[in-house]
Amino acid sequence: MAETTLRVLIVDDDEDDFVLSRELLRELQGWTCQVRWVQSVEAAKAEMAFAEYDLYLVDYRLGGQSGLDVLEWLRQHDRATPALLLTGVNDREVDEAAMRLGAADYLVKSELSAVLLERALRYALERARLLFEVEQGRREVEVLYRLSSALEQSGDAHDIMRDAMTLLAELTGVSSLLLWELRSDVAYLRHVQGALQASILQGFQDGLPRSAAPLWQAQAQHVPVYIEDAMSHSGVLTVFKLHGCRSLAHIPLDVSGTTFVLSSLRTQAVGWTPRDRRLLEAGARSVSVALERQRHLELLAAAALTDTLTGLGNRRAFDAALDEALNSARRHAYPVSVVSFDLDGLKSVNDGEGHARGDEFLQEFAQQMKKTLRQEDQLFRLGGDEFAAILRHTGIPGFKVLHERVRFAVANLRAAGFSEADVSTGIAAFPDEARSSGDLMRLSDERMYQEKLRHRQERLVDPADV
Repeated sequence: MAETTLRVLIVDDDEDDFVLSRELLRELQGWTCQVRWVQSVEAAKAEMAFAEYDLYLVDYRLGGQSGLDVLEWLRQHDRATPALLLTGVNDREVDEAAMRLGAADYLVKSELSAVLLERALRYALERARLLFEVEQGRREVEVLYRLSSALEQSGDAHDIMRDAMTLLAELTGVSSLLLWELRSDVAYLRHVQGALQASILQGFQDGLPRSAAPLWQAQAQHVPVYIEDAMSHSGVLTVFKLHGCRSLAHIPLDVSGTTFVLSSLRTQAVGWTPRDRRLLEAGARSVSVALERQRHLELLAAAALTDTLTGLGNRRAFDAALDEALNSARRHAYPVSVVSFDLDGLKSVNDGEGHARGDEFLQEFAQQMKKTLRQEDQLFRLGGDEFAAILRHTGIPGFKVLHERVRFAVANLRAAGFSEADVSTGIAAFPDEARSSGDLMRLSDERMYQEKLRHRQERLVDPADV
């Protein structure tokens, strides 16, 4: 399996500590690290301004200065590259300050190991990737917003149609706007703005079947259809004529593969001038952009919370769900447990059978765990081979049952063709063992890594299991 090259800048005024960090980086599996070392805040700033890196390892104490100054520089310059703060002591205030300045993790040098650094690095890179995707989505939405007209200042398509109606009524004399969504052979009325009477609209409750009407012509031809004299046009719906419609326009909109048609009715004048048409089409573009933006935001929100491979919630979803679960548990006084899972054997599958098989391994584990856990339990993929679960109404007495369920899932996983599969598990309970989400995760992770170490030792004792 090809290794990923990481460009790493180490900011540390102690050469021995630099050498230690460099050696730990060399032990990481799956990465080849190109390391550069600087010894001061000023040198770090100069280097960061000059070159790009994939990761920063920053010592907290840099002579008379602080590594927090480096983090502050990164924040001020909108650098999305993850940074890990290294320190000689475990200081909560420093930890919190580092997190506020955007550090991906806070590591104590005396506790540092290749395993801990690898985990922190995986988390930091995954976090940076997710933040990058969210930022890219935000920028796309912002571009759409800026390219759209002032009609898009409202929040959703209904509000934008209201604003468009106000503007178009003033400038073109339009009295009503109707937004249709075309599904198969039926047009469904989604929004109405203007003077069209509600009683007239009752005839559209079941949709408008496909016909030779101009609305369907606009959909078929993918171009606006303008009816100059609606009263004399045989294809105009009778209900529009009864409403006094004298001019009619249907403008098709393609929104993520779904066809909408924006209909403009005018009762005061006959015919559409070139200026009228330009304004109607500008209004239609505003509605189209609003619909696209709405759909994009919905998809982005869902994607930002979902692991695409397994369909489970991702780390972002886990963090939100854990906060919600703990808040509810505090209000109603019931226990909540957090479980950390590390899926053993993924690298072996990837190396021996390919990444496609590795993906199947992850998917199968997710399916087996969902079958094994209770319906109300929530399972998440945090990234790579790391998973987590939130178990409501489960305290320390439920730990044994959870471990039995995990072993059952492992047995099923092996029976499904993954003979080397195993899972290292750690679990921690609120409120008996920890009272904050961070403390719960730290404790469950510690226990998971202890079990992972036991599994490794067992494999060393019994070479047949390797």
